Amino acid sequence: MKEKNRILFHRLFWLILLVISIVSIVLLFFISKSKDDTSPFILLSLFVPLFIFSFAFFIASLFLVYKEYDYNGIKISVYFGWYHHNLRVNGELCDEYNSLTSLTPICLSTTLNDGTKLETKGKSLKINGKLIK
Repeated sequence: MKEKNRILFHRLFWLILLVISIVSIVLLFFISKSKDDTSPFILLSLFVPLFIFSFAFFIASLFLVYKEYDYNGIKISVYFGWYHHNLRVNGELCDEYNSLTSLTPICLSTTLNDGTKLETKGKSLKINGKLIK
């Protein structure tokens, strides 16, 4: 559950920063139209990179994934963050992979006590080789 809250925090934080930068750019643009002073342009040169940075991280935060599945009374949670990727069964960490690279498919797997094999590949869950939706 803390992973779900972490994703929500990232999305809200970058959205708020994005809105602040957009409002600041618009206000500074209108201020610079009414004055011949160059100080709004200096401030504008600070808020444009902030806009680009916050926009990129907000879009990246939309790709963070947390999913919960219920299988025969067993709670399975899959989390794919920017660095941490983990598979939990009933809140217990079963497999994790920590990496900044996202160009390779990340495979997490575990076997339950009853012999059921869980496998995540590409942010989806397979139980005994069958894709779960």
